[in-house]
Amino acid sequence: MPDCTFARRVDAYYDGELDGEALAEFESHLADCAACREELESLRTLTGHFSTTPTSELISSEVRDLYAIAKKPAERPLAGFAVGLLATAASLLVVGTAWLMEIPRLAPATPTVAVREVPDWEQFAMGGPVTPAPGLDDRTAVAENDLADWMLSGLSTGREP
Repeated sequence: MPDCTFARRVDAYYDGELDGEALAEFESHLADCAACREELESLRTLTGHFSTTPTSELISSEVRDLYAIAKKPAERPLAGFAVGLLATAASLLVVGTAWLMEIPRLAPATPTVAVREVPDWEQFAMGGPVTPAPGLDDRTAVAENDLADWMLSGLSTGREP
């Protein structure tokens, strides 16, 4: 029966799940296939045994065994697919890492420095030299220095000059 393409339909036929064309097709196949007829007959015999066996004759350990069989997880056909998928992912990781190791390193980019013009008052406050604006002579710088000295002398004595 493993070679029969209708082998999977025996259970559905027995349970009354086939309709219309599928039912007619399976019944015509059943007339020619001894393996499917045998499987169908074994299902009928098994059901007959269950229907004639009183459940009170089962002891508690047998009932537990039947429940354990019923609750047993089905065979996982996707397990092989999952293993293959994991193997593919692992090999992609290895190949990708090797490929990244072969890429030539780029030189770091030269940092960009923002330059802004410092106002004279800020430069003077920081103690740096003040460049007079065009058209002004050095007397402006001297006047600013005198102003700074005057402010400092007033602060150091604690009284107004």
